[in-house]
Amino acid sequence: MEKISQREFKESLKDVRLAYRLLAVYQRRILDTVEYIINQMNRSSTSWDSQFSSAAKRGRKINFKNWSWDWLPMYMSIYKTDPVSFGDDDFYLHIIHVADSGYFDLGEDRKEVKEYTVEKFKDVSVSTTRLILVFSKNTNKDPNEVILKKENVDYSKERIYDSAEWLLNAYSLEKFYDQGTTDEVIESFKKQCNNHFKVKLFNDENQEDGVKQ
Repeated sequence: MEKISQREFKESLKDVRLAYRLLAVYQRRILDTVEYIINQMNRSSTSWDSQFSSAAKRGRKINFKNWSWDWLPMYMSIYKTDPVSFGDDDFYLHIIHVADSGYFDLGEDRKEVKEYTVEKFKDVSVSTTRLILVFSKNTNKDPNEVILKKENVDYSKERIYDSAEWLLNAYSLEKFYDQGTTDEVIESFKKQCNNHFKVKLFNDENQEDGVKQ
């Protein structure tokens, strides 16, 4: 840690207090946004998990050498839903929240960078905050493990990955500014899911989901 004076340290604690308060408000907004997306896509949430580190759990014997990220589990987190069946196929919706893309924006260079060395991340002025909407067919594997960590993903694009089993779109969080902009993203993603999987997974309000094209 860079050497600072006691006065500078005292002043920096104001930023710490502000950061925690902003984080509490921000995380509430993320949870509300994720819940809204899941409801608008007629899915039900089942579980969540921390993606960037191993989230610290209450009651577990503490290891003071663990990453500090372990106490910020929503920094990168995934929200999973129940499968929806159509014929012989099951379809899954996952939503991944990435608070800061600074580590991932390093590209191939991130293989040489440890996740806890935040000073080596891309600058916050060029990194982004994203929600990644994931739709999969007949697989409920973790998209972070099987795709994002292994594939050479270009995060500057909206469509970051697709295959016969997967469709992944990354959206800057600014696109979820209010209900209107959020609805635009949801409707666009619904149409892309329908087209990609050749199944009308999402229909108009007056129709039931699950009509084959």
